[in-house]
Amino acid sequence: MDEAYRPSQPDLDAAVGEADRPVRSYPLHMAFSRSSPLAARLPEINRALQRMHADGPLRRILSAEFPELH
Repeated sequence: MDEAYRPSQPDLDAAVGEADRPVRSYPLHMAFSRSSPLAARLPEINRALQRMHADGPLRRILSAEFPELH
């Protein structure tokens, strides 16, 4: 389980575990104007997001900023 998780009733820790797959998933979208200088860098941004997703930083950032999603 996530190390930040602290049950209010310690006996629940043994009864509750992680699911094999997410119970709920929330898509995350980014948008840029076609006239934005960032639009030309979209492939680079996508690669960076894929690396962050694979390596874990993206989940940590989203968990910290949007705890209600986790």
